[in-house]
Amino acid sequence: MKFIIVKKEDLSLQGSYEADVKDDTSANRSWLIAEPMCAHIALPEGLDADCIKAELQDEVIVLVADEDKVAAKVIATKQAQVKALLDALNLDVYGQMQVVYTTTNPDSAVAYHETWKLMLSNPADFVTVTGLPDAATVQAYAEGKLAAVKAYAIYRLEKIMAFEAAKAAILA
Repeated sequence: MKFIIVKKEDLSLQGSYEADVKDDTSANRSWLIAEPMCAHIALPEGLDADCIKAELQDEVIVLVADEDKVAAKVIATKQAQVKALLDALNLDVYGQMQVVYTTTNPDSAVAYHETWKLMLSNPADFVTVTGLPDAATVQAYAEGKLAAVKAYAIYRLEKIMAFEAAKAAILA
């Protein structure tokens, strides 16, 4: 069972501990403030120890949900979920980028793309540079590379749109 230590003077939370029964006098808990300065209150079932506050109700200290802390925790949890999705998206998309372009550097990817377009439109200029046997082979090579670029662009956009939909659902 979790016990929350509440300073009686200002109802501030001073800490917590796990125990089978309340232990507000133990010398082994020197870091805890003992009675009569503080009250040791069992955390009610259904409450999150990170999202509570102490209140005085009919001269009795009780623990209740702190709506501001609950809201902040919900926001932090949602932000962490979105970040995890974004990290997974980036890992996936950059992995595919590596396959298509042999790099994850956007500038290099653009340079490759432009080179492949030039190879397609002027294959004869690239025969000696590429080591490919003839212009038709250069053209076929460029067509294959540009087809992979198109497939990657579609794949990337689908992944981004799926991320945006999942993000919207999380933040809703």
